[in-house]
Amino acid sequence: MKKSLFVTLFIFIFAALSGAPSDPEAFAVKGKGIDYTGVYPANVKTVAVITPASYPAPGSFNAGIDRLRAAGLKVKLYPHAAMVPENIKKNSYASIPVELRVKDFEAAWCDMENDIIICSRGGIGTQDLVAAVNWEKLPRRPELYVLGYSDVTMLLCALSAKGYGRPLAGPTVNSHPGLSKEIVPLMKNMLHGEEVKVKLIPLRSGDCSGKAVAGLIRRYTREKKANYGLQTAGKIVIIESVGRNAKMIASDLD
Repeated sequence: MKKSLFVTLFIFIFAALSGAPSDPEAFAVKGKGIDYTGVYPANVKTVAVITPASYPAPGSFNAGIDRLRAAGLKVKLYPHAAMVPENIKKNSYASIPVELRVKDFEAAWCDMENDIIICSRGGIGTQDLVAAVNWEKLPRRPELYVLGYSDVTMLLCALSAKGYGRPLAGPTVNSHPGLSKEIVPLMKNMLHGEEVKVKLIPLRSGDCSGKAVAGLIRRYTREKKANYGLQTAGKIVIIESVGRNAKMIASDLD
């Protein structure tokens, strides 16, 4: 995988967001299950699964775990990753106490067998986790990948700003079962540092170059206020903003 700030896997997959009421970020599964064998690089053998924010819907979560295991990956499910919050029936974005989420994150980070941490889903709550982590006691681990999108944007930016690990913007565990078969080869190319060609509609003509960075626009603004905002100089910024138009995005940036 490239050592760029974020790998922008999710720019291809947000056109078809849907899912169960208990997880608005899960993708609807269409057709047979996807084989992820060989999608992750050969040096990624052990996957740590944590929940930094909202509770993951059991159906898509368990299916995602099955996909990873079927690909020959060793999956470590941390103790509180699937713990049910008390008010989940009233709020699909509910999360368990932050101290439990932090405990899982720090344990996964300090386990040297783990090659990648894949977040179960986004939702709401990553900001609390980032603020509560004892960063000074964690090794920097520049080889450790961390994968997620949406609310996980806040963790990815914090890791980058603080110089920890290799943050990647890409599918969560819950989104693995619903990715399209057309997307998975692109995901593989991206994870292996190979060229990925994507058709875009330019709003203005011209050329640009730089490292691609990606994340949820409304989390970018929170990160900036928390003093670990995305450093955009010399980078191409890919904005995740499902359900928001250009005027709303402009308001987010103010």
